[in-house]
Amino acid sequence: MTDPESGARAAMGLVMVVLSILGVVLIKNAVDLPMSVFGTTLFIFGGCYLIGLLRQHYDAIDRAGARSRQANAAAAKMTGGRK
Repeated sequence: MTDPESGARAAMGLVMVVLSILGVVLIKNAVDLPMSVFGTTLFIFGGCYLIGLLRQHYDAIDRAGARSRQANAAAAKMTGGRK
């Protein structure tokens, strides 16, 4: 079961990885406080976005498993537990 938006999510995930790496580079090369704060913020934002994408992915897997278990229970109830 493929989500039509999975390609867009993957693309945004790649963009966030690049932005997070850019944030780390900005932190490393910063010579003033505002640039290091911006780099830190960019890194944290990218990381939080990626964690959210992972959470959505595993939540979708859990929902699919729950639907499958529910369908199996309904089928077992209809057949009286016979296979």
